[in-house]
Amino acid sequence: MKPDGTETACLRELAKRYVDASASQGHDRTKELWRRLHDRKMERPMIYIWAIIFTEELEEVANPVCRHPLFLEAEKRLRIDLYHHSTGDDYLLEPFIEILAVRKGMEKGPWGIPMNIIESKGGAYKAYAEPPLKDLDDLSLLRPPGHHIDEAATAENLSLLQDAIGDILPVSVIRQPRYGAGFPVRLPHFRGFEQLMIDMLDNPAGLHRLLEKMLATTLAAMNQADAAGDYRTADADIQSVPYSNYTPDPFPVRPARRKDLWCHTHAQDFTLISPQMHDEFALRYQQPIMEQFAASAYGCCEDLTHKIDILRKVKNLKMISVAPAANLATCAEQIGSDYVVSWRPNPTDQVCTSFDRERIRRTIREGCRILNRNGCHFEINLKDVVSLCGERERLREWVSIVREVTG
Repeated sequence: MKPDGTETACLRELAKRYVDASASQGHDRTKELWRRLHDRKMERPMIYIWAIIFTEELEEVANPVCRHPLFLEAEKRLRIDLYHHSTGDDYLLEPFIEILAVRKGMEKGPWGIPMNIIESKGGAYKAYAEPPLKDLDDLSLLRPPGHHIDEAATAENLSLLQDAIGDILPVSVIRQPRYGAGFPVRLPHFRGFEQLMIDMLDNPAGLHRLLEKMLATTLAAMNQADAAGDYRTADADIQSVPYSNYTPDPFPVRPARRKDLWCHTHAQDFTLISPQMHDEFALRYQQPIMEQFAASAYGCCEDLTHKIDILRKVKNLKMISVAPAANLATCAEQIGSDYVVSWRPNPTDQVCTSFDRERIRRTIREGCRILNRNGCHFEINLKDVVSLCGERERLREWVSIVREVTG
């Protein structure tokens, strides 16, 4: 199947709108504010909406024009970004669009283990019907493919999209490995949550063998990518905007090394596991990867209230997430001005169910008071918005309220 003229015309119109929106943002000032935040010289709290996944509520995304898989993905990405732009937060539309490289040997996923995945409507969660790794004494099932790119297929996709919109919006290829420091979160997928916790007590040696193999595999793939020049300045990842004075700007996109970039990782699946076991079975294996980068950010949706101490051992740690389940006051007291805080108010309470403007004001005002009292440098990151109850303007009004409260 090849894209037709209607699909090309759709993408070209969206690309032009995207370029115009990007040019209207006042990039230089916003970049400087992000840099100041990451230098722990915050001028004001930065506001960011992460992971707009209520796409079935956005008519233009839910009813796309394109059918060709490559063009469909580009259309959805552009439409989501244009909607994000309309909210008025501190997100930056970078003047390029990305596509994924086509990878070899990934038919069974990055670890070579087939998993029966049951995905919820909207992608809010994934369930693994039957954990596939039955025996920690036999790791032969684990057959990671390494870092191998199908250059011909990747070049074909790149050419196809460039021919359509490359004269309007540059196209860049994401070639970095699908491996990263977050690999311990795969343990429940391989073993199941209950069995994982039993393993930590009954067979820690077997679990360490699995983790050591996963670490070696991850590092090998990353070394392959580094040697091949497959990292780019645009590969920085901190679940917000990565501008800082110790990493290169994402654009213009150019080759980079791991030692130049941000690394983000987490251990969401370890939320209910003790700090000691979190350290033993997650952070111990994440730290060697994190410290190969210029800077690291830790945390996603997990409660890190009682794990700040173990994170301090990471030499290049710059940012810690404080999730809705965490105790903001206790985290702020521990973090102080030592790291940037990615404060993540509960999106359900803020925008996903009812939309109580006074409650939003109270929540943001109290959170800022706590963070400011402890000398914190922070962003306000509204993460994983899964629904707006069909009221798409809620996010724009939420940003307006937060700006009003933060001054």
